[in-house]
Amino acid sequence: MKKLMYVMLVIPLVLSACTPATVDDDPVCGDNQTLIDGVCVDDVVCDEGQELIDGDCVDIAVECSDTQIEVDGECVDLTGPELLLRSALETTLGIDNYTLDVTITDGADVVPVTLRFDGATTMYEDANETIYTTKDNDICTETTVRFEQVSSAIVPCGDGPYDFFEFLTYDMFTLESGVYHLNPEHLVDIAFPFLTGDAVASDFTVQVGDNRITSMTLHLDFGDDLVTITFDLSAIGTTEIELPVLTEVIE
Repeated sequence: MKKLMYVMLVIPLVLSACTPATVDDDPVCGDNQTLIDGVCVDDVVCDEGQELIDGDCVDIAVECSDTQIEVDGECVDLTGPELLLRSALETTLGIDNYTLDVTITDGADVVPVTLRFDGATTMYEDANETIYTTKDNDICTETTVRFEQVSSAIVPCGDGPYDFFEFLTYDMFTLESGVYHLNPEHLVDIAFPFLTGDAVASDFTVQVGDNRITSMTLHLDFGDDLVTITFDLSAIGTTEIELPVLTEVIE
């Protein structure tokens, strides 16, 4: 009997020494939250037009048709004239071998100038001189032929003055009678060649054919004098430039 009483006394003591393990309940997360390792973390919410990629919000790529362009994330339809000019500009800007036959008309005076580009060298030629400009490893060399004398010098590299049409876009123009006129507000934005002194560009037009620019015309206003300069593209892909034999080096 005593032994039974002893066992009965021991059992409550043992039970009283055992404390049930506490189990923490996971928190209840709110809207736009996710439970990660027992912690509620705010979800990344992207703006309209974006998608979540690897934790970052990235703009969703807009795929427009061939007759549309992307403007502020939306596809905008282009008109026929806009499509024609855009395509012609893209084709022309992709050409690095061509000739520009330039005609400068000042009243009764007509001055021809030839510009040639072969992808490596630029050549300027008028009645008095021929200038070749080449670029090699960011070093530009200018070779000049004047009065049968050939001289050469290192010159600063930079954008050529005859690359002005590379900055043109289709939306800068208005079509009138089959000719694209540069809108007046853009006339001051383009660094036109031969624009010197008090000259002001009063009009600039582009003509298109064979899916490229065929001719450009620049009108310069010198106050009492109006000068017209035409640029005709030719010899596309077949222009060749041969450098002259050097007779003098200018340090």
